Amino acid sequence: PLDELEAIQSNLGHPWQDASLALWRSQAEDESLEQALRSFRIRSVETRPAGNSESHSDSEALFQHTLKDWIEKNPKISLSKPGFQWNDSDTSGIHAAWTWIQRRFLRETDSRSWRQELVQKLADIGWSPHLGHTMPLPFSETDLQWEDSSSVLLPGMVHDAGGSVPGFRLSDAVEIQEIESALDITHPSVSFLSRWMSFWIWALHREADLFHGLKGLNQFMIQPIENKNRRAYQKEILRRFVRARDHRLDNSGLKLWIDFHESISSLLYLPPVAQETFLSKLDRTARFHLKNLCEAYTSQTGSPAFIRHLLGTYAEINEYTDQQTNLPIPQGGEPGEVAVCLRLYAEINQVPIPGRVLYGAH
Repeated sequence: PLDELEAIQSNLGHPWQDASLALWRSQAEDESLEQALRSFRIRSVETRPAGNSESHSDSEALFQHTLKDWIEKNPKISLSKPGFQWNDSDTSGIHAAWTWIQRRFLRETDSRSWRQELVQKLADIGWSPHLGHTMPLPFSETDLQWEDSSSVLLPGMVHDAGGSVPGFRLSDAVEIQEIESALDITHPSVSFLSRWMSFWIWALHREADLFHGLKGLNQFMIQPIENKNRRAYQKEILRRFVRARDHRLDNSGLKLWIDFHESISSLLYLPPVAQETFLSKLDRTARFHLKNLCEAYTSQTGSPAFIRHLLGTYAEINEYTDQQTNLPIPQGGEPGEVAVCLRLYAEINQVPIPGRVLYGAH
């Protein structure tokens, strides 16, 4: 039963499977999608013996205290709004805290040194990394072809008294093949984009400080992601992906992939994440795969196609945009500079398709 499946996945905290279930719920009338997402397998993380319950409770309480102290002493972290509230009487909150810190690490330039510092602080109180006690993110090392792509992922942590907190790892090839099989995907770039979608649905379900500037849902302002529009955004991402996946790669099909890319690129943090963060590098990888689809289109049709990520001086790039739908960014950005490219500029068979940006207002 679906409710039982949801409960099991909630207990395991499996990132991309939670995402898949959310997608299924949002489009339950689509039988093919239901069947595809039901074929995802549930995997647990490795568990450890509970040990002495009193020592277990003490070790988790100390873990929580160390996390809380580290966050409060880190200005760049503590000045932001966390996506959860500490509950000093409930040590199970360390799982939520660990996941929240991981999500922050994915969008911070200091994440590598922060990870080393935090793991060392926990080692000082008897916790040690455990590589087997992890949950997969739906990317492999070969997907993310930049140095130390996994260096910002928090490891699983265990204590001799029996406490354990699951961390994160990049998925191996077997897990990725199962995702591809479940979604009936053969093209490697479509496969990557499906996993990119799954990752962002997972993040969208958890992040408390996301905004969006997607034209189809809100044309005239940057809007926070809240419970009232979270489901609508999930449905829109999925709708655009399914339409692109099921369409042949002609002029219309390539435009559908650009539409899908826009739906994820329009998810925002304010101020925007820096260029050398995990998330920015992940976005660059997604654009690389969209470029691969442009090349596949040209190979199949003989017609030229290319995309352009719009950055730089706003005055120099606004001719490539739909100027009436460009927006000033509410927070962050340099005056007169493009802050975020919401939609790529494209030319398909010599027909221009305008992009869309956020810019720093004077």
